[in-house]
Amino acid sequence: MFMISNHRFTGLNKMNKINTDDLETMSDHDVDYLYRQIKSKIYRLREMMKKINDASMISDMMFFQVEYCYVKREHNTRIERKKSHEIYMKNLHKNEKRF
Repeated sequence: MFMISNHRFTGLNKMNKINTDDLETMSDHDVDYLYRQIKSKIYRLREMMKKINDASMISDMMFFQVEYCYVKREHNTRIERKKSHEIYMKNLHKNEKRF
């Protein structure tokens, strides 16, 4: 979906830069998948960097960390929006019962 090629050192897939407009229109499932995928890549890259120190790995780490920030913000926003909606619906039903 977002992958373009394998990284030459780590074997990790290199991602296209995520467009924030596209991120906003993705389904919750896709955002959640992307969030977990980037988090996993950061973990694997960190483990590989303990064994091999290469400038391109540092560059990749920075890239994934920046992308992670954008995706995490969108992911958290959706979680909070869902919670707020559930609270709103509970309160709406409580008010309906009163009348």
